[in-house]
Amino acid sequence: MTSPTLTLACTSAKEQDRLVFKSLLGILAQTARPGQARWDYLAEGYADVVFVDMDEATPVYPKSEPGKPLSVVVGYSTDIEKARKSVFSLKKPARPKEFIALLTMLEEHLAHKNDLTIPSMPALNLA
Repeated sequence: MTSPTLTLACTSAKEQDRLVFKSLLGILAQTARPGQARWDYLAEGYADVVFVDMDEATPVYPKSEPGKPLSVVVGYSTDIEKARKSVFSLKKPARPKEFIALLTMLEEHLAHKNDLTIPSMPALNLA
């Protein structure tokens, strides 16, 4: 079974923040274990996970795209209380240990994100 490829983006206006994520993903790629998802950084377009810089005056959230599931938003801030306005959060500066732990959680979340429980209804007898 092949490992899934997941995508990550960052909406920060600061190039330094984007470079941090690219570097951390590079480290992760070198230490990946079999069966672990592969993560790619996307500069634009739809991403499975989007880190939103909560330190910006107006944080930029991802837009939904037709036919694609909503991106998972991760709050990213120097103030952890600001970051925790999102279900998932990461404190600046991003540290490899916390980043990898978060990606592991996100991988699990994304694996089940589209699981649907469709209720069944017995056929109605209208005769």
